[in-house]
This record gives sequence, structure tokens and C-alpha cells, in this order.
Amino acid sequence: MNLLNETLILILPIYTDTGDCTLLKTTASSEIFEKSIKSILNRLFFMTSQDPKSIKLKLREQGIKNTPPLIIGSDIFVKIKVRKPRASNDKAYGYINTDFIEKVVLRDDKVVLTLKDDTELEILDRYSTISKNITIARSVEIDNF
Repeated sequence: MNLLNETLILILPIYTDTGDCTLLKTTASSEIFEKSIKSILNRLFFMTSQDPKSIKLKLREQGIKNTPPLIIGSDIFVKIKVRKPRASNDKAYGYINTDFIEKVVLRDDKVVLTLKDDTELEILDRYSTISKNITIARSVEIDNF
């Protein structure tokens, strides 16, 4: 997987038989890495020569303080809760590229996010929370980064 030449769709923490891993899905393929989502994000920031702290400061200048979107390259990702942590250091949140979100629906008291490739993800955020976070992420002025 060559991440610099492919558009990233999602970054999700998952559990496998080997433990805590990260699923990366691009427009071309998907792959599971036996690394934490934090390690993967740090690697992506390094590969794109971005500083996450300065991005967060610029988002605050735009008035976005709570649950800011993730910006990697020219893509904006919304933060979503995808699992309940099994241990205290496990991460519960993943990120989805806002360009690939088709819709969010409430189905049988569960929130389901559908991507443009018809992938459906059951998420643990409330419907109102994920809707608000998507709206905020889509309002970010990417030209400032």
C-alpha cells in the first residue's frame, strides 16, 4: 500500500487475534497494520510533513475546539467512535474521510454510517454527535493548511 499515491478513506482501530491493530482503507485497497492507530497517525503526519499541534491551533482560530476533524494532506477526516476499549490504553475512535461519507442513519436504535462504496459501519456515537461532527468537518477551510 502506497499511501502517498492513494486517497485514504478510513483509519479504524480494530482488534485481531494478535491484539490492537489499525485498518487503513484507500481507494485502491485495504490493509491491517499491527500498530496502534496513534502510531499510524504519527506516521501519516510524518509522511505528509504536517504538525498535528499546529493544525489543531489553526482549527481553533476557525472556532473549532471540541472534537476537531483530522487533516492529513488535503483530506479532512471526521472522528467517530467505533468500539468500546478493552484496556485503558486502547483507542475507541477512528477517522473517516468526509469526501466518502454518503449518509448517516438511525437503524434499530443504532447509528449506521454508509460510505460512497456502500460500506456500512455501525458506530457508537449518538446520531446528533456524528451529524454535528460531520457538519463541522465539512465547514473547515482547507486553504489555511
